[in-house]
Amino acid sequence: MPMRTLISSEPYNAGEAGGTISYTVTTLGASLSGNSTINTSPWDLNWPRFFSGTKCTINGNAVAASGYVTSAQLSIAGTTVNQYTDTGTHKTSLSIADTFDSTHFANNALVTYKMTVQDSGGNSYYLTGQGPTLNKGYGVVNTDGDFNPGIAAAVLGNMINYAQSPSAGDSKATINSNLPNYTAFYIATHGNSTGFGDGSIVGGQSPLPYYQQHFIAYQATSPDIGVTNDITVKAANPNLPPYNLVDIDACNSAGNGAAASTGATSFGINSSDRALLGWNAEEYTSNYAWVARVWNNLALGMTLKDAVNAATSKGRPSGPDANNHPVPINGVILGDSATKLHGVYGGAGLAWHLP
Repeated sequence: MPMRTLISSEPYNAGEAGGTISYTVTTLGASLSGNSTINTSPWDLNWPRFFSGTKCTINGNAVAASGYVTSAQLSIAGTTVNQYTDTGTHKTSLSIADTFDSTHFANNALVTYKMTVQDSGGNSYYLTGQGPTLNKGYGVVNTDGDFNPGIAAAVLGNMINYAQSPSAGDSKATINSNLPNYTAFYIATHGNSTGFGDGSIVGGQSPLPYYQQHFIAYQATSPDIGVTNDITVKAANPNLPPYNLVDIDACNSAGNGAAASTGATSFGINSSDRALLGWNAEEYTSNYAWVARVWNNLALGMTLKDAVNAATSKGRPSGPDANNHPVPINGVILGDSATKLHGVYGGAGLAWHLP
């Protein structure tokens, strides 16, 4: 029988499973599906809207049009990431999948994926699709004189293939308006378990008391507009990707023993491959050297847990005790400690895909 090539011109069909939006394309004998990492509906026919994070997925399903499947290949951006070859089991259907890291590609790059299937009846067919990446990093540093003015830019320098937006002191209004647009966020400022100061503290005192700061609450409180409001806006908008990594470099940003931080919830840290890094004690602003080591390690493909441990092995961060004497403190991870900035989730180092 001569080889036939069947090219799909079917429209995309939306489906929802497991709390995440999925997309599916189907043709004779094969289908492709995946998720766009956000949970929202309704969707449209432009699947997927985007890929974001280190846990993006593509799933391929092959069904023999005649006989059994002899081979199937799944590729991303021209690289075969998973494949099947019949070894005598003669399967009439099978599935192959891949998890990949969007930051392997530049922000807003179109990622093309393809599923190719051959069967024993001499049929060959394939499906293709594409979706853009959204990798966006936002970094802010307080300008009251207590903080290293270059730390935000240094942190963002480790966000390879991210669109980077460093700031030397954005106001509360600017921070709130920017927050929904990014996938990674860092700020060095003053804070507590309920929120953090903006990047451009009012007045000349250093540091200012909380009541004199432009304070950004984790929860929306009148007359302030808090982070929760902005992240709610983010979650409800299908054009906006979720946060994968948030680092609130401020005192008690991860709670203080008496009160748990609401920051993780406010930033949508509610599933795997999402985390918030903060402190559960008062901290010294000189800990920026430790912070820089953490982000350098993340750029090497370490998990957040391993990046924190490796940074600490070269010097403990510190803060004041009740008598204002320096004592060692620990960075605190809320959410998934296996979160990565670069490199596929669950993979080794900077490997960008994982069958």
